[in-house]
Amino acid sequence: MCILFVALGVHRRFPLVIAANRDEQFARPSANADYWPEHADIFGGRDLLAGGSWLAVSRAGRVAAITNIRNPALTRDGALSRGEWVRRYLQCASDAGLREQLVAEGKRYNPFNLLFGDQHGLQVYNSVTESVVDLTPGYHALSNGPVDDYWPKMSRGVALLEQHLEQRTETLDVEQILEIMRDATQADDHLLPQTGVGLEAERQLSSIFIAGEEYGTRTTSLLYFSATQVGFHEQQYGPHGQALSRADHVLAINE
Repeated sequence: MCILFVALGVHRRFPLVIAANRDEQFARPSANADYWPEHADIFGGRDLLAGGSWLAVSRAGRVAAITNIRNPALTRDGALSRGEWVRRYLQCASDAGLREQLVAEGKRYNPFNLLFGDQHGLQVYNSVTESVVDLTPGYHALSNGPVDDYWPKMSRGVALLEQHLEQRTETLDVEQILEIMRDATQADDHLLPQTGVGLEAERQLSSIFIAGEEYGTRTTSLLYFSATQVGFHEQQYGPHGQALSRADHVLAINE
């Protein structure tokens, strides 16, 4: 997962809304969102190369998502797959237990953020700072740096999502939110973050949606939580932003 936007406790009907884009090599084998054969209480996409997931929910209404932290100086070949933490959270008996695991083992992985929680509260763990941030009610963005950092695409996505939700207090327009996640506006050079990958790469990665040839946005996910269910919409993309399969699910929550 490379960018996600969160609306926590702001919508009248849906106390948690998450819109997310997964950017990845198109050649990397993955499975679309579904219930996992080996964990029937977990629903989400799966990385078929290294295991784990970028975004998944449980029948208990818990959700987890991972983003890498873009820092070449801290990235190592052969590190464990960060997507394992999505599964570990959804199987963990308590948030406190997960935090203990993150502190004890997080440095074995390349840098990452882990978003975890439910519609009643969300937290973000940053493996570089080894810190946990509680998200306050409102709008948030998480990409390849600290949560709510000032990156143009983060600020742009938050503003677009807020504008949409403020106009629709009783419903959501799924298609409009998916269109927000297709925004390919690149930032001006003087506004680009400096993450150590070079100017050209910073430009290419500065938009919410990346329409690349070998690497780009592969999956857009929209989740919205009510007291009894989760709407889970997933749009797949191929090279150059070509729209592929679309799936719309409604998942029951058993709190």
